[in-house]
Amino acid sequence: MNGCELSFKKKLSSTDLTRNMEIPREARHLPAANQTMRVLEQNGRPWHFKCSRRRGGRRYLTDQWRDFVRTATPRKGNILRFYYSAADGEYFLELERRSIRLFGMVIEQYFGNQIPCSQLQGALSRSLKTRAYDKNFKYKTYNPKLALNTFSLVVEQLESDRL
Repeated sequence: MNGCELSFKKKLSSTDLTRNMEIPREARHLPAANQTMRVLEQNGRPWHFKCSRRRGGRRYLTDQWRDFVRTATPRKGNILRFYYSAADGEYFLELERRSIRLFGMVIEQYFGNQIPCSQLQGALSRSLKTRAYDKNFKYKTYNPKLALNTFSLVVEQLESDRL
């Protein structure tokens, strides 16, 4: 990010995703304890996280953090980077998603969206052919938001044409 300095980088844990996110001790340019900071997401959406301090000096992101998790759907193992711009006093976050493969095709860039069936069909066809499965499959939909933080592939087998 141009003109921004990395404040901290963290590999997200399951606790970060279900509770409040613990800020690494080496984090820099954070507001004072119990202050709210405005953070811009990659798509420009603003979030207001409170930088809380607990016993032992540990700091956590609270307030809208859980809303961010529900909206952005980060997963365990994703890398979260916080940047600070001294020029305008703004914070920015960047979420690097872990690579997800489905039948040998990297689908991470599509996570959270509908995958075009033509792209998925090609990958599935190659996979099915190499595993010698029945070729009579119709690839209907792939919806990663069918269940929270999971994705499902709906494959419907066509009935064989009977003469």
